[in-house]
Order: sequence, then structure tokens, then C-alpha cells
Amino acid sequence: MGRFDLELGDDYALLLDTQRTPSEAKPFIIAIVVAHALGNAGIREAELTALIKKMMAGMPAVSNVTTTQVKQALADYDLVTKADGFISPTPLVARFQVKPEEEILND
Repeated sequence: MGRFDLELGDDYALLLDTQRTPSEAKPFIIAIVVAHALGNAGIREAELTALIKKMMAGMPAVSNVTTTQVKQALADYDLVTKADGFISPTPLVARFQVKPEEEILND
């Protein structure tokens, strides 16, 4: 087998890359937004999933990202700390800023 698979249908043809890896950019961007939304005090760990869903609701291009991926990005990139049932942002979060697409286009 080669790197690519050819999928044919009645009215389409797709060349699929078998070595394609899932994007890590979208979960990372959402994780930054969520970390900023935590504020300085943070939130209870039980409230994290609801906050992630709330933040994702305002981002139409992230429909294929799961809350688990965002939680993993928060941990993998050291954007939050967990202590005594609370989640708080790390100082690293201050290095990142996420702007809405319209704001970027108007700059």
C-alpha cells in the first residue's frame, strides 16, 4: 500500500492521505481562549467542561473539536494548573492573545 488511497464515487473522486495526522491547532487555540476565560482565580474543576462548551459555541469553525481535546491541550501546553479541585491559568497564558477573525481582517 502507498501513502494515498483513491476513493471513487458516482460523482466524485477523493485522494486520501493515509499519513494525515489530526490538527492540533484548533484545540490549542480553544485552550488559550478557555485559559483566558478562567480569570485570575480560576474555576472549580467540575465547571471546566461547561466553560469549554460555552467558549466553543462562539467559534463556528471548531465543530469537529471535542472538549477532551481541549482539556488535553490545556494540560499538554501547561496553560492551567490543577490544585484542590480548582483549575487556574498559568502565567504562560498571558503570552498568548486570540482575536476574532473580523478583528484580524480589519487590522
